[in-house]
Amino acid sequence: MAPCTFRPVKGFGNCSEPRIAGIAFVNFARYAQGMKKTLALVLPSLILMSSTALAWVQVTPQSLDYGAVRLGMSSSRWFTVQNWGPQATRVFGCSTFGSFWCQLQCPFILGPGQWCNGIIHYSPRTEGNEFQNAQIQTQDGFPTVFLRGTGIR
Repeated sequence: MAPCTFRPVKGFGNCSEPRIAGIAFVNFARYAQGMKKTLALVLPSLILMSSTALAWVQVTPQSLDYGAVRLGMSSSRWFTVQNWGPQATRVFGCSTFGSFWCQLQCPFILGPGQWCNGIIHYSPRTEGNEFQNAQIQTQDGFPTVFLRGTGIR
């Protein structure tokens, strides 16, 4: 592996893997064209960058509207997780909050071009609008599905 070469903000570094020195990193940008993810290491007066080809995971649709659902009842909606990148990624699960809960029907390893389905259930506990996010956990990021439902009597 080639060692990383970093330059200050004006340039990008080249390396075969990102080096994180115990400092939080930020998912700075994704380049769909080259299927690369750029990671930025932010320091007080210096930004260091590296680039590595990784999986590019997308969730569709990106939002689900459950409409009005009676208290004590539930409604379910499907979504798809797809790996558009050139490398496989690990899929760990999904998380939701409030009156929503999700299930993934995905293999642990999602190869390039592969897809799988998930389902998010909404079972309102109180009357009114509820807005939440479902987050899919993968080794290459956390794609999000925006959720909306209304609990009625």
